Amino acid sequence: MNLYRRAWISITCQLGNFAILAVSVFLLAILLSGALSVRQAVTNADTALRAQMPAVATLGLSTSDEDWEIMVAHYEQAGELPGLTASHIREIGSLEYVDAFDFLLVGRVYSSELARAFDEEKFAHIDMPDEFKVDFDSLSNSIAGGGPESWKGTYFWESANLEHFSLMGVQNSDILDVRTGLIELVGGRTFEQRELESLSYVAVVSDEFLKANNLDLGGFVSFDQKEFIDDFRELIYSQPIQLEIVGVFNREFIPEDHPEQEDVQQYFNQINQVYVPAIVVESLTETFWEVLLEHDPEVYLEASAHREAEAPYHHGPVLFSLHDPVHLAPFREAAEEILPDFWLVDDFTNTYLLISASMEMVDEMALWIVIGVSIATAVIVALVILLFLHDRRFEVGVYLALGERKFRAIGQLVVEIMIATILGMTLGLLVGNMLSAEVSTMMIEQDMVRQLEDSERGIAGVAPALHWAGYRAHMTPEEMMEIYEIGLEVRTVIQFYALFLTAATFASVVSLWSITKMKPRELLSTLS
Repeated sequence: MNLYRRAWISITCQLGNFAILAVSVFLLAILLSGALSVRQAVTNADTALRAQMPAVATLGLSTSDEDWEIMVAHYEQAGELPGLTASHIREIGSLEYVDAFDFLLVGRVYSSELARAFDEEKFAHIDMPDEFKVDFDSLSNSIAGGGPESWKGTYFWESANLEHFSLMGVQNSDILDVRTGLIELVGGRTFEQRELESLSYVAVVSDEFLKANNLDLGGFVSFDQKEFIDDFRELIYSQPIQLEIVGVFNREFIPEDHPEQEDVQQYFNQINQVYVPAIVVESLTETFWEVLLEHDPEVYLEASAHREAEAPYHHGPVLFSLHDPVHLAPFREAAEEILPDFWLVDDFTNTYLLISASMEMVDEMALWIVIGVSIATAVIVALVILLFLHDRRFEVGVYLALGERKFRAIGQLVVEIMIATILGMTLGLLVGNMLSAEVSTMMIEQDMVRQLEDSERGIAGVAPALHWAGYRAHMTPEEMMEIYEIGLEVRTVIQFYALFLTAATFASVVSLWSITKMKPRELLSTLS
């Protein structure tokens, strides 16, 4: 009789034993399937969350309470903190994850003729509840260089009706804000290498700044370098600076659900900032020190001593653009091995720290379930198969006594075991996947709620330097949970069958080994 037909007849005649094996496998398969599905979903969600992060990072000093105490103690003892140097930055910039980097210089210039771009109508279409309304009068005040009413006339530029503008000195021919998509170059060009290496008074400005001041691409814009002392109350130097407009950029304002005044303020600051080669800002800085030395040598010595006591790196923000946002984690790890003490990589990873902490907890639980179920499968299936075979030894002995080859006799048992195993596995795979979606989602949501309620947990927010530079990465807990989704993927199915069949095969070999060594007479004598 055909081997498979014999196996089928045996199954139908001994449904009890077959059901015990199939149900045991089914229950184990539910656990293994659920755990593997959760681990795959966590991996997918983590990748998707990282993909939504801007692929940018900057550097900054640690702000944790523990590090702050150590820094204070270190400063009191050494008189300074470990300095971030240009060589540190260049070494980090050479890491394989980095697409481009720049250390920026920030300068300030003034004008009594130019106006900062400010178009309130641009926001007329934004439907905001009253509690989120932007106070444009206050915002315009702030943009004009003002502050609280009590400050009016305190600073020289206010009493002289001057507007102030930020110069962003870049050292990369590809302006990183353009390269990363924060702004779009809509006319002209960025800077040539020769303009970065020799003092060239060229600029890239926003299209709104051009319109507000009736300027044109290819034309010139004039500012004044003004230097002050006594907290900006006394003017000690003034010199005109003329810049050729070689490029024009556009900055889209993409409001969040409820844009706040800070977001609008940042937007207006950026459309009114002027990109120039870093060497231009360096020349302004050197001029300031020369003027200060001539005006007040005593103040110069005090200020320059303080300047030398600071870190060797005197530039503004350091910006790294990565090839892919998924590289943020390995980049952080590699960069922090290079950075001096107390310096850290600052990026938007903490934006989804809330859900990542919960997913990490669930993922760790799933890993232990995978390990435990794999071991339990080998042990339990082996025990069930031993029970399954207890009454089958005589049957095998009869087959062998009638001249059946041992391979075919044992093969029949293997076929019956595999049918029960595969049936239980397949059903367990489907049920486990469905249950894991409900259970793991509920666990993650509850843990996120617990974190939000735990005021001592200290979930960090976004990177302030990058946020103020215009980069955004904000997701609500609900939006994060939408990304976490469990599905039956090919990779999960392959892992599931590989792990389970390996454990089941090991259990079957161990259980059947004793039969393969017994002779027909010994098998027939097992009949009680």
